[in-house]
Amino acid sequence: KIKSFILLLTTLTILFITACSGTSEEDIAGTWKPVETNIVADTITADKDQIIAMERLEKSVYFVLNEDMSMKAVTSGMSIKGTWSFDKEKGHIYVLFEGSGSQEPSYLGEYSHGKLIKYHETKDLKITTTYDKE
Repeated sequence: KIKSFILLLTTLTILFITACSGTSEEDIAGTWKPVETNIVADTITADKDQIIAMERLEKSVYFVLNEDMSMKAVTSGMSIKGTWSFDKEKGHIYVLFEGSGSQEPSYLGEYSHGKLIKYHETKDLKITTTYDKE
C-alpha cells in the first residue's frame, strides 16, 4: 500500500509541475491560421459590404512565428516580416513589423488553451479572430 501511495504521489507531483510550468515561446512558435472570425458591428455606421470585406481580410491573414523570434504575416501572396515576443504573465503576443517606423511592438493577441485570439476594434467594428496552429 505504501509503495502504491508513493507512486501515486510522485505521479501527481510530476503532473502538477508540468501543468504549472506555463507556456513557453516554443509552444507558440509555428504557423497560425484563422479558423473563426466574429465581428460585432455598429449597424448604424457600418454597412454590410464593410463587414464582409473585413471578414474576408481577417480570414486571409496568417502568421508564421519562428523559434528565433522572427515572424511574418502573410496575406494574398504578400508577406510582412518582423519579430515577435511573448509576455508569459499575461499570455500576450506582440509583434514589431519591419519598416513600420515604430519602436514599440503592437499587440497581436492572446495565447490561451492552444489558440491564438486576436481582438481589435475600428470605429464601427469589434473583431475577434481565433487562430489554430498548424
